[in-house]
Parts: sequence; C-alpha cells; structure tokens
Amino acid sequence: LLRSPSSVVDAPGLFSRRGGIVDIWLPSRANPVRIEFVGDEIESLREFDPTTQRSGRVLEALMNTPASEADIAYAPRAAEQVARLDVSNMHPVAVNALHQDIDALASKRRFRGIEFYLPYFGETTSLLDYLPEHALLVADDWQELEAMTEQFEQQAEQVREDLEGRGEIPRNFAKPYFTWQELRDKMLTHSRLLFDYRGVEDAPA
Repeated sequence: LLRSPSSVVDAPGLFSRRGGIVDIWLPSRANPVRIEFVGDEIESLREFDPTTQRSGRVLEALMNTPASEADIAYAPRAAEQVARLDVSNMHPVAVNALHQDIDALASKRRFRGIEFYLPYFGETTSLLDYLPEHALLVADDWQELEAMTEQFEQQAEQVREDLEGRGEIPRNFAKPYFTWQELRDKMLTHSRLLFDYRGVEDAPA
C-alpha cells in the first residue's frame, strides 16, 4: 500500500530499492528503516536519518503496516458517490482538481489526500471497532478527552465552512472524521476504567 518507488526516502509512505537494500518509511514509525538483503534473506534492519541518509539503531523486527487507511478496492464506489455531489458552488480550478481525484479513484490509483474521501469508501471504522468485546478502556480524564475532541470538531467544521465558502469543496461534503458523540457511543459499549468520571452518564462500567 506504499506509493510508487522513490529515489530518496525522505517522507512517510515512501520506499526505494538499490540493489540489495530497501529503504522504507512506514507512517506508523518516527523514522525510516533500511532493510539489507543477502539473496532473499534479510541481513539487517536499521533505522536511518532521512536528512543525512545515515544508518543508525539496529532493529530486531519490523512490523509492516499499511501506508493508508484507504482500501483502494473500494475506490470506484467512492468515485461514483463523489461524482454525484453538488459542485455548483465550486470555482473551475477546484472542479477540475475534483474531477482528477474522481478519475484516480475510478481507476484505483492512489494519490496524496485520498483519505479525504474515506467517508465515500463505504462503512468507516475507528480503532474502537477493532477492540475485542471484553476490552477495557482506560481514561485518565474523560472531561479533557471530550473537550479536546469537541475542540477538534469545531476547528474542522470551521475549515470545512471556509473551504465551502471559497468554492474549494462541494456543498455538504461528508465529514472525514468521527464526532465526539459517535466516539462516545462506541466507548460506552466497553468496560471502562475512569480516573476522572465527571461528565460520564451513569452506565455499568
């Protein structure tokens, strides 16, 4: 799920190959990793500095995670839905960019910002949806969690209104994030250990 090969790995999501060396920067890691092969066997795993490209700390193992949340198999479905959006408020340059994104989605090509269209890929899930049924959620400060999430929502909504007002996105574009109410409802289905229970309605923990 990484992008096309790059000559230099200097940003998350990139990878390159030079002979028996593969450089890869997984979005889940703070630094990129250099994989050295001898034949088809891994000789070493090392983090490296993306600025100097010098190898550093040796790793014992590396978990390869997806470079994107977007499952490209569902991109054509997203293209169909996005193509039906009302673009009458958008300026020509933005409409042209949107059509390019729609074409890329329809042909299952990845591009920067594809996650912006995740709500149109089908049912969206959060980390909470992957928790086991009997998982225990631990919250240090429920009120702060609520306040920070709602602050993010307000900022995101303001950005959306600004973009719509400037004609850069279609009207009523779906939110590419979960609201606090949606997250809260999911969290309340699990057992919880709350160090600060203020603001939480009475519910079996």
